[in-house]
Amino acid sequence: MDQEPDFQSYPPQERSLQSRQSDKKLWVYVLIILIILGGAFGFWWWQGGGLVTPLLSPTVSPTPTATSILTPTPTLTPDLTRSPQVTPDPIANWKTYRNEKYGFEVKYPEGWVTKEDYSEMFSGFDVKSSNAGLKKEEKIDSGIGGLFNLSFGRADEVDNRPPVILMVFPNQKNLEEFMKNFDFLHGDVRDIYIGDFPAKKRNFLTGSSIQGISFEFVRGGYGYGLGTSGLSGTGRNVRIVQQMVSTFKFTK
Repeated sequence: MDQEPDFQSYPPQERSLQSRQSDKKLWVYVLIILIILGGAFGFWWWQGGGLVTPLLSPTVSPTPTATSILTPTPTLTPDLTRSPQVTPDPIANWKTYRNEKYGFEVKYPEGWVTKEDYSEMFSGFDVKSSNAGLKKEEKIDSGIGGLFNLSFGRADEVDNRPPVILMVFPNQKNLEEFMKNFDFLHGDVRDIYIGDFPAKKRNFLTGSSIQGISFEFVRGGYGYGLGTSGLSGTGRNVRIVQQMVSTFKFTK
């Protein structure tokens, strides 16, 4: 009698249990593989995709420096096509009066003329008394012995109503005494200098309320008075006298 092969048979329940255990192991392996692949992908994305670089090497804004804050000063380029503005000289065309005897010169307006004459009296100043006892050749004017008057103005006014007069008085020793000859003018008197010598500036109003000005100074024994005449005083003539006295200078 043939002997049957010896094998062990399992009941169906045992085979089903073993199959389920094998399936569990397979899913565990699959899960492990997925975790490994997910970690590798995450690591790759972390390094190259955008997180590692921003976190490890943050962009730092540079601290602004003075050169980046200050606005540069613009360079001005001169306009060579535009001529420079030149203020005209108001006395550029004035004429020059020069007196060799008394050693001075002064400028006066273009269009004006001058007239020289002599006077025996000026206000309370008596030329004859001042010259008393002097020899003829010692007198300020040979033959007359009087006060020297120099009138400035247009030809139609210089004889009777000159706008400006310059007077030279003889025998004057100091400015304070010489000023007394002009006390009748009253007004405001101030100390000034004409060139390098002291003088007085007198602003006054005439009896007709005409504005006037006078500059008084002494040099070399002579007293000088340059101002508006009072016969034709205006604001314009006052300005002319101020301009004239700025050109006055002694020549000896």
